[in-house]
Amino acid sequence: MARKPPNLTYGVDDRPSFPVAVTLGLQHVFVVSIGFVLVVVVVRETGGGIEQARHLLQASMLALGAGTILQALHKGPIGSGYLCPPICSPSYVPPAILAIKTGGLPLMFGMTLFAGCIGALFSFVAPRLRSFSRPR
Repeated sequence: MARKPPNLTYGVDDRPSFPVAVTLGLQHVFVVSIGFVLVVVVVRETGGGIEQARHLLQASMLALGAGTILQALHKGPIGSGYLCPPICSPSYVPPAILAIKTGGLPLMFGMTLFAGCIGALFSFVAPRLRSFSRPR
């Protein structure tokens, strides 16, 4: 059994009460749904229609759901065991718009996949960098 850090209210194996779980679930939905606005902004900026926005929102919802499940797992190098929702970052909006205007949705999807792979690779290096950021 993993030891819970003292600064966390709930550890991986802890079960919050039902009202707390419902409240945390709603908070999770609200945090994730904010990013859906960015998807609509990208589609609007690139001249896409309602149908294209619908398809992109559906793909975003599936990807965020899969990402949340993978993050909540704790199997080998996959996941942390904590419910940490991935969110759409506003920093991706300008490059996504440029990618769509340059090469369409396939280029934007490729850019996002590449950025995700770089982020995953960085997760293996990040623990080694902690010694540089500790106060002396």
